[in-house]
Amino acid sequence: MKITANFIRSHSFLLSFLFVFSYQINSQIILDTVKHIQVGPGMYYTKYNVNSVPWSIDVFEADMTNEYFSVETVKAYELLAGGREKTSSMSARRNYLDHWSVCAINGDFFNLSTGMPNNIQVENGEVLRNERADWPTVGFNSRNEVSFSNTYLKSSLIVKDTLLFVNSINTTKSDNQIVFYNSFYDKTTGTTTNGFEAVVSPLEAWFANDTIYCIVDSITPEGNNSNITPGSIVISASGVIAAYLWKNIAVKDTVKIINNISPSVNKLKEMMGGHPIIIKDGYSTSMDPNDSFVYTRHPRTAVGVNIDTTKLFFVTVDGRQSASLGMNLFELADLMLQLGVYQGINLDGGGSTTMVIRNEVVNSPSDVSGERPVSNAILVISSAPSDTLSYLNVFPKSSEIFLGKQIQFSVSATDKFYNPSFINPYHVKYMLSDSSKGNITSTGLFTAKNHPGECYVIVSYGNLIDSAKVIVKGVGKIVLSPDEIVTDNSRIVVFTAKVYDTQDLVQEVLPQNITWKVSDTTVGSIDIVGQFQGKQNGLTNVVSSYLDKYDTSIVRVEIGNGTVVIDSIESNSNWEYSTENMDSSLTKVYFVPSPSTIGDSSLKLEYSFTYLTSQFNWVYLNTNTEIFGIPDSIMLDVFSDGASHRIFFDVVDNDQKQFRISSHKFANNANNFETIRGRIVSSSNVIFPLTLKRISIVLGSSQVDNNVYNGAIYFDKLKVKYPIQTTSASNELLSPESFLLNQNFPNPFNPETKISWQTPIQTLQTLKVYDILGKEVATLLNEEKPAGRYEVSFEGNHLSSGVYFYQLCAGNFINTKKMILLR
Repeated sequence: MKITANFIRSHSFLLSFLFVFSYQINSQIILDTVKHIQVGPGMYYTKYNVNSVPWSIDVFEADMTNEYFSVETVKAYELLAGGREKTSSMSARRNYLDHWSVCAINGDFFNLSTGMPNNIQVENGEVLRNERADWPTVGFNSRNEVSFSNTYLKSSLIVKDTLLFVNSINTTKSDNQIVFYNSFYDKTTGTTTNGFEAVVSPLEAWFANDTIYCIVDSITPEGNNSNITPGSIVISASGVIAAYLWKNIAVKDTVKIINNISPSVNKLKEMMGGHPIIIKDGYSTSMDPNDSFVYTRHPRTAVGVNIDTTKLFFVTVDGRQSASLGMNLFELADLMLQLGVYQGINLDGGGSTTMVIRNEVVNSPSDVSGERPVSNAILVISSAPSDTLSYLNVFPKSSEIFLGKQIQFSVSATDKFYNPSFINPYHVKYMLSDSSKGNITSTGLFTAKNHPGECYVIVSYGNLIDSAKVIVKGVGKIVLSPDEIVTDNSRIVVFTAKVYDTQDLVQEVLPQNITWKVSDTTVGSIDIVGQFQGKQNGLTNVVSSYLDKYDTSIVRVEIGNGTVVIDSIESNSNWEYSTENMDSSLTKVYFVPSPSTIGDSSLKLEYSFTYLTSQFNWVYLNTNTEIFGIPDSIMLDVFSDGASHRIFFDVVDNDQKQFRISSHKFANNANNFETIRGRIVSSSNVIFPLTLKRISIVLGSSQVDNNVYNGAIYFDKLKVKYPIQTTSASNELLSPESFLLNQNFPNPFNPETKISWQTPIQTLQTLKVYDILGKEVATLLNEEKPAGRYEVSFEGNHLSSGVYFYQLCAGNFINTKKMILLR
């Protein structure tokens, strides 16, 4: 074998040295083999992962010396500009008995609208279009000699020893020109002007870079266009050339056609365009590092051969996905060198990147819609005959699975040439080498038990046997969050437990499969899915466990009542101040004996600033005060100077997340103290307790640019208010201000849960439970009740597991919530 254009003729020792040296100058990629199977005679498919980037790589390798090996190119719908077709579809068209499409990849860059390839293509010896001389090609002949080169097409017609140069192939004809048309152009030539057209067929087969003897089948009447049959060429001429051909060509004459594509191999059979050549003579080629096509990571497709052209490589790299980022051309070149490629070319990539093995797309195309229709494809064909059933293949070959998880195994069979063979799935038998590690069904569904270790899935079909390795991973640790929290007896805390396997990967374990406990059941309780509810003030641990691993969190139940002063603001031990866009020499904060609302003093702020439209003027009262329990409001008494000042309370939660609480009104009362309130939202995103870090004051003014504003504000009695706590269905407490239907607790439940609600007015109230089909299963309440807060119990002993809905109707208020019964 030989390789044209880029072939080194040298002693094998020198070639080996160069080959090894090329490895040393390129970075090695650590490839994790996911799958490696033989798919044809001398043909192998391998899927690699590189988790550190990540990359997903598919490689097909074929022995070019195998007697059944050949390469073919395919044009979408067999038309030069007739649209686009999926690579898998082109592969399927070429897959039939004793002509097996083993591997197919997408080919050249193309016009998205017409499907016209960017460069020359040769299919089964027929030239589809003229070359693009500045972009390279890869070509093959029937002896599997290969070329990687920028090519030039020169076509000619020999009539009675007269050499006539042909202007183009499959393009519109101009005056005094010869154009060759073949069936890739259309069904007819579409030429209706005066001229000459003859339909010719080769005496043997079409090749480029050879002289092809052709017989003239017919001559088209002048002024008519010619029908083009597959395998024939229409010689179409105009002007003086047409006049010459009318005189010198007759039906049954023999003419000679030469399509010379150079540099390339003799008797060229297949050719595909690409860009650029990335491996030449065992080294990465020089590529522009400033070209975004080169340095940007994209999905990639490439073709290469080894040093002696005994091996062909098809390579695809997925990209534009979280599981695989794609490669730049430098990375692609490094990969191909590592695989053993000596000459290599990049093909169209991006959303076009596709690899098909035995009519199955094995990579992950990046387009949202899936595999992209393309212009052409390049295939490896096996002509091996069908034979008797010889090999059984179970997939996946090696798996790692967590406790309780499942894997579906599948089985295929091939003959001795790895051509697909039919098997009856009902006659396939599955068994395990160690049944303590799992169970497997008659259809190949494996379920891991709670016993880590490895075993083998053994599959048999008649006298054929294959096996697959399964590693059942154990629990490495369990991490409970939040690890510390404050709650009261009204707010439900939802704990989450992340289970990590022995490889430190998070595994999905349903909350109800975790064991939940509290160390002190008088302080609070926790349900089967990790929902904690406090009962009384105190400290308890929440313990979550899965098999032999556990983790612990601390819960402080702090039940506040009414309004509580958290700082009477009597001294500067808890307070410092800072400013932003203020006159620092005239702005100060200090304690004064009056006015005040509690204790012996209040905090006075004297301020001065120059107003500018582009900025706010801030004074910060900095503190570090932890707030007991879960209040619903924070309040501050403020005596203003009449300007409209805005107060913010800046807090952090137990996870040090920052929150800003806005006040409900401007602080602008110049006659006496007024209470400025900020509402604290009890969100699941907030991990209590809260710590007040500062009170932020935006100073108000009449907002005249460059005016100087002076004034004084007094602050006193920092306090919080707690929501009214309720433990029963009574209205002994103050009437609520609004309707509210609470989520049941616990939820999911088995068999009992509690439902609570509140109504601000006396009205007829109904509370009913429905199943998922809307059928009423229980009426918990149907009577007129005064304003108040209520709670009832619901038992599901008579019901099956599933989703249920409870609905409260009170006057014009209707609200429905979902609950889950787990039996």
